Amino acid sequence: MEVIVYILVTLIGLIYLSMSKNKTHCDNCKTELSKKSNAYKRRNNKGKIILCEECENEIITKDKKEESIQKIKKDNVLRISCPKCTTEGPLSIFTSKYNSTLCCPMCEYEWSTTTSNNSFTLRTNKKYKMKNNMNTRFLINCSGSKNTNSTNTVASSIRNLSFDNKLYKYRKHIIKKSGIELDWDNCLPAYELYTGKLYKQITTQNWNKSETNIYILSALFGWIKHTDLLPYYDLSMNQQEHKINGRYVNKIWYDFSILHKFISRSKDIDLLTQPYRKAICNSKNPVAQTPYAKFKDNYGTGKGKWLNSLLDKY
Repeated sequence: MEVIVYILVTLIGLIYLSMSKNKTHCDNCKTELSKKSNAYKRRNNKGKIILCEECENEIITKDKKEESIQKIKKDNVLRISCPKCTTEGPLSIFTSKYNSTLCCPMCEYEWSTTTSNNSFTLRTNKKYKMKNNMNTRFLINCSGSKNTNSTNTVASSIRNLSFDNKLYKYRKHIIKKSGIELDWDNCLPAYELYTGKLYKQITTQNWNKSETNIYILSALFGWIKHTDLLPYYDLSMNQQEHKINGRYVNKIWYDFSILHKFISRSKDIDLLTQPYRKAICNSKNPVAQTPYAKFKDNYGTGKGKWLNSLLDKY
């Protein structure tokens, strides 16, 4: 009798083992799966079994939500991207009036800063965010089109420009070699003198805010602030007719090896065009953080709207 029982137990064990070899389990919900099931046949690049049909849809939804906030580190600065329009940039530009949400400066979409499984929790402080934004500096270039019809001009001097102690001798060199004559008795603030598409998108109120911190790269004067008083001039970084002794102006500025010393990669936002970047680093690559926004034009309108939307929050 004991032999019969032993044989039966052994047979049952063998049958169970043979059946279990054809079974596996979902990595998420532990549901038993057959090797013949579609879930078993779907594997990732490491050969790991993908989720079963019952929980797959739920997990995919969670994954997409988690991917909407990307933790990207570049130059040791936290960068995130908008889940709606995919605009990417440093954390400091995604401001919101609520501590628990972020707001995209391009599409104004707001989203929570905490994902469902707490894999990435972002705690914000309102005072810190405002302080961080006020410290953010935007780098733009001058424009070829300028205001020549204003009657509100005032007198000024080249020595009144920002960064005079560091850039005066380089400015004098460019002015002398280019042969440009400047009328310092008729000057306008830089943001009024330049009338390019970017400048037209920014409101006068935003230009005049005390928190607005914009550096303009001028082909004639190098770095200036948007409030500096300038006379009319005609000079660009990469125009054939503006070459000095057969060299483009951006090459001359690059040889001075001075413009890069004014840039902070952790605080500045680079909105420069490629010819102006070359004056700094002799390369088309960004010289600071970039918003990675998908601007629809190459003439500054998109950048101007994007910048104005940020300045509105100050």
